[in-house]
Amino acid sequence: MAEDESGFRPPDDEPEGIRLVGPTDPPLKFPERGSDDTTALPHWSEPATGEMPRMLFDEEPAEPDQELEAWSSFAATPRWRSSADDWDDDTDLSELGDAETNIGALDSSRDDRADVFVFDDTTEPPTDPAPAVTPIRTGTRSAPPAAPAAAASKTTTARKQSPSPPRPGGGSGGGTGGLTADRDLPVAIGVGVALAVVALVLFSIGPGAAMGLVTLVIAAAAAEFYAAMQKVAYRPATLLGIVACAGLPLATYWRGEAAIPLVLMLSVVFGLLWFLLAAEDVRPVPNLAVTLLGVVYVGMLGSFAALLLKFPNGVGMLLGAIIATVAYDVGGLFVGSSAGRSHLSPNVSPNKTYEGLAGGMLMAILAAVVICGRFVPWDNLGDSIKLGIVVAIAAPLGDLCESMIKRDLGIKDMGTILPGHGGILDRFDALLFVLPSVYYLALVTDLF
Repeated sequence: MAEDESGFRPPDDEPEGIRLVGPTDPPLKFPERGSDDTTALPHWSEPATGEMPRMLFDEEPAEPDQELEAWSSFAATPRWRSSADDWDDDTDLSELGDAETNIGALDSSRDDRADVFVFDDTTEPPTDPAPAVTPIRTGTRSAPPAAPAAAASKTTTARKQSPSPPRPGGGSGGGTGGLTADRDLPVAIGVGVALAVVALVLFSIGPGAAMGLVTLVIAAAAAEFYAAMQKVAYRPATLLGIVACAGLPLATYWRGEAAIPLVLMLSVVFGLLWFLLAAEDVRPVPNLAVTLLGVVYVGMLGSFAALLLKFPNGVGMLLGAIIATVAYDVGGLFVGSSAGRSHLSPNVSPNKTYEGLAGGMLMAILAAVVICGRFVPWDNLGDSIKLGIVVAIAAPLGDLCESMIKRDLGIKDMGTILPGHGGILDRFDALLFVLPSVYYLALVTDLF
């Protein structure tokens, strides 16, 4: 085949009836829409209508059941629908459905079309229960495996977010409403009166009988302390601790202050041997520390009662310390329960209030002057006022420190031996700080 003027030479194998377009040939032109040519397409510059075109065929298959003739119907030329009325008169619209029906994205009959763009997931995903976090038992060497990091972080966050402190009420320095809700007031008063009668009877007998009561109270308080520690998985040397706590006041009453460091030294030595020869495999460091804490906190501080009894007027001196301390507890209880509003230490003792603290301190000073000022050695006005001030300062500190320990252990009372009061240690916690304070007050003011 010869080349044309532009140099284009079609291939020799050009099929018959087909001519390839060369560079100099005019561009192809499609019939305009609306012309008689049924192959006209919409112009590319016109905006989209948003609906799919429907195809109409000039001929229906004569026999639809015959597969060959059915497929041959697609060879017919389609016609494009440009508007709703752009149909031939012979067109049966009943076969095509509603001509105005929109399809695709414009079909408003689709109920779920808006759900595609809804991003609020109302279905709660299944939540697996958090793995139980087993506390590490300080009494054994082998600790359980640590919890997963996610569970540990949730636990830490939960602990840091402490709840709001409750409404003030109850206890020394308490506030409104807690008195009758937490304690049985008639029972508490009855138990308190019974303890006071027993103490006065033994104190009237002499220092020896008073010393027996002191030793019994300290031993019972030590037993409560170690029982509380065992509740939180500590394994203290309970027997050794109780013996040391009971031996401290006896040794002090016998040999004076020199016995205190001796008993403490023996407690450390025998405590180490206790855990060295222990039958069960326990951790010695935390458990020995808890054991010695009970010896010092309960035994050593309580042994200052024996040092007070060694004075010539020791019974009156100890009795004055006890009366002023009881007055602080009673005054703080009633003033705080009736007028308590401002929390004293929400993180340590939510029930303590400044109003109850002020009422308890005032009652301690009044009791020291009015009651203790009637017997020796507090019969001097200046000495009785000093006693009241010392008790007013030391008693709330002892009360708060015991509350701090219970708060850390997660318990309400150290024991239940005294109905309406809790345990022995709960009743005499303030006195543990008052006894050494009054003892050194007596040394400074030469009351003996």
